[in-house]
Amino acid sequence: SSSLLRFKSNLSISLDKTYPFQNITFKTKSWDEGTDCCKWDGVMCDHKEGNVIGLDLSWSGLAGSFQSNSALFSLQNLQWLNLAGNDFDDSEIPSEFSKLKSLTYLNLSGIGLTSFVPPEISLLSELVSLDLGLNHLLFRSHDFNMLVHNFTKLENMILDLMDLS
Repeated sequence: SSSLLRFKSNLSISLDKTYPFQNITFKTKSWDEGTDCCKWDGVMCDHKEGNVIGLDLSWSGLAGSFQSNSALFSLQNLQWLNLAGNDFDDSEIPSEFSKLKSLTYLNLSGIGLTSFVPPEISLLSELVSLDLGLNHLLFRSHDFNMLVHNFTKLENMILDLMDLS
């Protein structure tokens, strides 16, 4: 719970990014110190071990930027992460995403990411689904080739509106 609260503290809640047909739910508003994080909105836990294994914070009105020292990257057991539809405008994808080696599902669509996709993303070899669409991201050709080579379990990759040239 402390990692989740630190992650939340580096973000704000904003309605600046509005989509007319999307319901924004402020999932992190239910996150309070002293309560069981496994009962918080958007948090999924392995009930045997008590580890956070999933975060669905899509369309939660989150705003801010990804920091390389984000507490998110300390969630080593995370298998499922959905941050779609939030406002991380002009953030780059931190190479620290590679620390989340257990991820099987990653959705970063439509959150305002810019720059190049870091080559370290290809270290997420357990990914089955990856959505980077609706961002202003670019691939270096050798990074894309490495990504495709390392993602042997990948079944679904969405790169809508990305410049792959």
